[in-house]
Amino acid sequence: MQLHYSQYLMSKSIFAVAVLAVTLTACNQKTTKDTEAVKPQVKNIEQAVVTSFVGDYLPFKSSAVGNGEKSVIFFYASWCPACQSKDKNLSEWYGSAEFPVKTYRADYDTEDALKKKYGITMQDTFVLVDGAGEVIKKEVAPSLSVLKRLLYMNIDDVQAMNEESEESEESEEMAEGAEVASVGSYTAFTPSVIGNGKESVLFFHATWCPKCKENDSRLNDFYGSADYPRSVYKIDYDTATDLKSQFGITGQDTFILIDGNGNEIERVRFPSSDALRDLLG
Repeated sequence: MQLHYSQYLMSKSIFAVAVLAVTLTACNQKTTKDTEAVKPQVKNIEQAVVTSFVGDYLPFKSSAVGNGEKSVIFFYASWCPACQSKDKNLSEWYGSAEFPVKTYRADYDTEDALKKKYGITMQDTFVLVDGAGEVIKKEVAPSLSVLKRLLYMNIDDVQAMNEESEESEESEEMAEGAEVASVGSYTAFTPSVIGNGKESVLFFHATWCPKCKENDSRLNDFYGSADYPRSVYKIDYDTATDLKSQFGITGQDTFILIDGNGNEIERVRFPSSDALRDLLG
């Protein structure tokens, strides 16, 4: 009788262990299924984070306009010092950080149809366009801080920036009647410079002139390391016959400071580094 009772207890224990094993197996299978179900969700979230910043710096192509994505078009000229500097900046920025828009570098000298479409009249111009290819914001010769802000921008930001800019301009005009300062640049001359309402400097440069080369290097260094209120426009001394006649230029490496109407204010030839910097404002 005692033997039968021991067998009964042993059978009951084995049954209990079996039930426990089945329960644990079922729980483990459920946990595995739940984990597998969560994996796609985690993957989707990771993909969303990765693809939320899709920017890159690329050569322009026609499919870049109206492709459903906002983007920035940079009208670049290989002969423009300011363009060369920003090209380097953009390569470095996109290589070390993420931006929500792509920037496309368009050749200013060959993309005539694109220039006409967006009303581009000079190089070193940046145009932020929406997914349909319509202009959101246009910046001509922007400072680096303005350019970086453009790369992070959405439509609401642009509207806020425009309103903020208008308020800022009104405040500056009211403050002691001070003239609103703008950030200048060193770039190639275009006819629209004359009479554009801003004081600027004309640099009659000759490629064969050692002093011109020296001042050309200085100007690139000046504008690459600081902001100046006046822009300097580089003019080819050997081909700009009409401009030389207009301003009575008789020698290369001549700098003319002009007012907003294109009238001469000051003239310097073969300036020292300090004299040249003084011209920039």
